[in-house]
Amino acid sequence: MIEWTRQKLAHYFRTARVVVELEGITEEGLKQALNSEAMRRLERLEGIIYNEYETDSEKIETIRRDILGEG
Repeated sequence: MIEWTRQKLAHYFRTARVVVELEGITEEGLKQALNSEAMRRLERLEGIIYNEYETDSEKIETIRRDILGEG
């Protein structure tokens, strides 16, 4: 039953579009906030990679935990 429904509605899923309105923030403000978060994550990643006191496996574990949010 679920597969039949999925097949019948598949063309809607491919063309779905979500629009979100955020009151009080402009498109430019949102772009700036996302860019700032991206830079913060890149700087954190750089700090992990160049840490001389951790082994490679410890660095990978830190990236998985802190950057990717795993485990």
